[in-house]
Amino acid sequence: MASRTRKSSKRKSTLLRIAVALFLCFVCYTIVKLQIGISQMKSRLSDIEKENAAIEMEIEEKKITLEEGATRENVERIARETLNYVYPDEIIYTDLP
Repeated sequence: MASRTRKSSKRKSTLLRIAVALFLCFVCYTIVKLQIGISQMKSRLSDIEKENAAIEMEIEEKKITLEEGATRENVERIARETLNYVYPDEIIYTDLP
């Protein structure tokens, strides 16, 4: 009878060790997965901060342009660059590839 209890206690001990080992593997896997997620989020945050800085610079440029007012030179530059306007007697030549 004593040998049966030893075998069952050894079996329980082995099962407990296997369960603990599996739990530790699961915890390690979860930690690694979370670390990878954190690094991806940090990278994404960095990209968004760079984009935000670029947009803020553009806003500052627009504020300066707004403060200068709509001078004739500014209106002409915007019409030429953005809308491709030309003077009535002006001919624009472009090279085609």
